[in-house]
Formats: sequence, structure tokens, C-alpha cells
Amino acid sequence: MFATFPYSHPQGRLRERVKELHCLYRVLEVTSDKEADVEEVGARVIELLMGAFLYENRTVVRIRLGDKDLRSDNWKSPDLAMEEPICCEREEIGSLVIGYVDHQGAESDFLPEEHDLVAAVAANLGKMAEDRLLLERVRQAERSRASAEITGVFAHDFNNLLTVIMGSAENLLDDIREGDPAREQVQMIGEAAVRGSAIVAQLLAHIRSRPLPRQAVQTAAMLHDMGRILASAVGKAITVELQIAPDVWPICVDRTQLENALLNLAINARDAMPAGGRLCISATNVRAERDQDNLPDTAMAGDRIRIEVSDTGSGMTDDIAARAFEPFFSAKPHGTGLGLSSVAGFVHQSGGTIELSSEPNHGTTFLISLPRAQTS
Repeated sequence: MFATFPYSHPQGRLRERVKELHCLYRVLEVTSDKEADVEEVGARVIELLMGAFLYENRTVVRIRLGDKDLRSDNWKSPDLAMEEPICCEREEIGSLVIGYVDHQGAESDFLPEEHDLVAAVAANLGKMAEDRLLLERVRQAERSRASAEITGVFAHDFNNLLTVIMGSAENLLDDIREGDPAREQVQMIGEAAVRGSAIVAQLLAHIRSRPLPRQAVQTAAMLHDMGRILASAVGKAITVELQIAPDVWPICVDRTQLENALLNLAINARDAMPAGGRLCISATNVRAERDQDNLPDTAMAGDRIRIEVSDTGSGMTDDIAARAFEPFFSAKPHGTGLGLSSVAGFVHQSGGTIELSSEPNHGTTFLISLPRAQTS
């Protein structure tokens, strides 16, 4: 009913307003579909915007959203354009561009209502990104919770089996005389079961958030001891380098769990360097910022020891790095997905933090920060 009226006519202005309101309503409907693929949503939004502007036959649309760059089929560099940023959690993650090509219309700029429409659609696309990010976080939390429950059941049952193995090994040792070659084999079985039980205890502590026993550990001595073990674990093709600050403080942790964590990281590094490479472990002091007027120089609260484990291996993509600490997630064909999860659990229960940075073909670095031991 409005088609014959130019924009200068009240009926023409009403027509354009109705088009814009209808477009915005449909965009809200399309972006609320959380199961639709981002590219599919973007294509539908572009289609809606193509028919919402005064010069429909000359309108071009482009949406950049994260790593997606979506354009209308007729896209080419516009003669007249406006651009709105798309923001997610207050960070710009893309933009929405609307333009006219081959523009010879009477209007030298977009209509005020069209500016409002583009701003509203860009804001809605940002809200869609935030909703999807929140949904993914919820899903990850649910997966982690379910994985923890399953792991707890299996770990408990496996620990019972290890108890039987340890008891049986002890009974066999009573029946085997000294000097018998079988005695050493049985002792190895018993020791392996004890170590397996300690690893299961670590996993259960991580799942149940049970506090781990802590004591003061001489950082330099522990790392020098571990250096020999790690060199044996990674093989001769990989060089193990230790860079330990001469004045590094003692650390407050469960020593066995820290050794297991470093061994876990070293084995991951070995798998990432099948042709050989370099594994570097460093330890430095990080003194907490404090008000010198209120705290004595000897105060230790907040002091940390930073342990950095880096390799020259194949590295990780951003997607894999984002899920690296997730229980049961593994990029290895035969991985269990429990190694890095248990390492992160140990670090967090020890009052520390762990971060990783990685880039494909440029190696991986784990940065572990643990509290300084409160010594006299």
C-alpha cells in the first residue's frame, strides 16, 4: 500500500519504518536460535538486511564475526557505507557494514532510522555471541561434572583392585626366600601398585576437592632430582635443560604430586617432539607487591615460585589449548584425557595457578605458580 510513495511523503517514511521494524523483529527471531550454525544465522541476517533499506537493489551487506567473514552475494566495495562494531563482553569481535553500490540516489546519507537499525542489529549479534559463549561454558561445566562423577566411581573401584594386588604381593613375599629371582619381580609389582594407588589418590583428591597434604620442599634440590628422571622418561633425542635461580625459595606442596605433575608434562612434551627437541624447566621467585610501611621485609604472604615448563614441539591450536585441562579431553589418538586435568587439579588445590600458551609448530609452555613455604 506504500509502494508508490517517495520517502519525502509521510506514507513513504512510514513504509521505511515498517520495513526496518519488521527486519529487526525477524533478526531477533533468527539470532535467538541457539542451535543454528553461526554462518547460517549470519546468512539469514544478511538476507533480511538486504530488503530493509531505501535502495534495496543497491544494498550490500558484510558481517565479520570472530573468524567468520560473511558477505552478500552482490558484495563489492560500496560508494556509501556505514559500519557498526559487534562487541562481546565489552570486546570488539567484528563489525556490521551496510553500503550502497552504484549509488546515484537523492539521499546523500542513510536515513536516521537506518542508522538505528544497523546499531540495533550489531548489538543483537553481539548479544548472540555472548549467549553462545555462556551456553558453551555451561555445557563444559556439565561435561566436567559428569566426567568427574564417572571418574570417581572408576577410580574408587580401581583403587580397591590395587589394594588387593598390594596385599597379594606382600603375602607372596612372605613365601619367597631371599635370593630367589622371583622375589624382585614381586617387589616391583608391589611398588608399582603403591605408586598407582598414589596416582588414584591424586585423581580422587582433584575430583572431590580434598585438600592435599603440604610441606616445605627445597625447590632447587627437587628439580635437580627430577631432571635425571625426566631425562630418562623423554629419551636421548630430547635435551632436558634446567634453569633454576640460585636463590629460589622453598615451595609449599605435596612433593610426590608435584613430581607426578612434572613427569606428566614431560611425557606430553615427549609426545609432541617425536623427532627430538628441547624441554626446558625453569624456576624463579616472584615477590608479592606489599606495602613496606605495614609489612616487614621478612613477610612471605603472597610470595610465589614460578615454574615454567616449555618444549619445542608441535604445539596446539587455540581450540585444543582452550580444552587442554578438561577431564577426558585428549588430542592424542589413544590418550585418556586425565593427565593435564589431574595436573591442574593438583596445582589449584595447592593454592596455585597454571596457564598454558601454545602455537602450532612453535611449542607449548606451561606456567605454574605455587606458594612459597613459610619457613622461619
